[in-house]
Amino acid sequence: MICSKEYVLKTLKQKAMRPKKVFSQNFLIDSNVAQKIIDNLEIAENDTIVEIGPGLGALSELLISKTDKVILYEIDKDMVNHLNEVFKDTAIVIKNQDFLKEDLLAFKDMKVKFVSNVPYNITSPIIEKIACAPFRPVLFEFMIQKEVYERLKAKDGKDYGPLNILIEYIGKLELVSKVNHEAYIPSPHVDSVVLLLKFNQEYDPNVAEELKDLLKKSFAMRRKTLFNNLKVYFGKEYTEAWLARAKLNGTIRAEELTLKDYLKLIEVK
Repeated sequence: MICSKEYVLKTLKQKAMRPKKVFSQNFLIDSNVAQKIIDNLEIAENDTIVEIGPGLGALSELLISKTDKVILYEIDKDMVNHLNEVFKDTAIVIKNQDFLKEDLLAFKDMKVKFVSNVPYNITSPIIEKIACAPFRPVLFEFMIQKEVYERLKAKDGKDYGPLNILIEYIGKLELVSKVNHEAYIPSPHVDSVVLLLKFNQEYDPNVAEELKDLLKKSFAMRRKTLFNNLKVYFGKEYTEAWLARAKLNGTIRAEELTLKDYLKLIEVK
């Protein structure tokens, strides 16, 4: 089994590989955690499973026992060579490319479920990428640092930001389980959690993309007012008229607005 301490240490030694810090590589070695992740995907016959950053293939090995519609995105060439060797007799598709640069339009007519042991250094970009796909995915199950989850579930205050509001629009975030830091090699300094983002099948993907852009502009400088942030991009006169149409006071700050407020801004833009 790939998801084991023995396999990981043996493979890294045999192939003279080391976990690369640049890719935030931490290999899962707890088979119970891995199995729970796969079970929560509830893989159906027509599902296409997209795994981001499979590493040595701990989750991939379990995925192909459930379905032959599996696509892996791995940026590390050494890992890709390993995956090609391990899964050479399967129907699994392995892509040696940066998922963040992929055009997700290719998945538009598929029933897609994403899964990832998200590299800690690109957590937000990956969530945003999937949240703003040009279609509605079914779900995204991922592992992130516990402290990042604490920020993601914030409803106000300093941790409340663009990603919180974007997630509120496109779906619902659920805590699946907690993962001790010792479940990985190398062991990170903090514990992790497994989260399940279930997508609302009624939201507009185009609005999600527009919302993401608006939120980034609105939160550009948190200490500035909404008006002062937006006028940088849209000009003073337009911003004044825009906020008036939305019946919003420009002196408030971005974190004081609700999702409903931001959707109103998009509606009257």
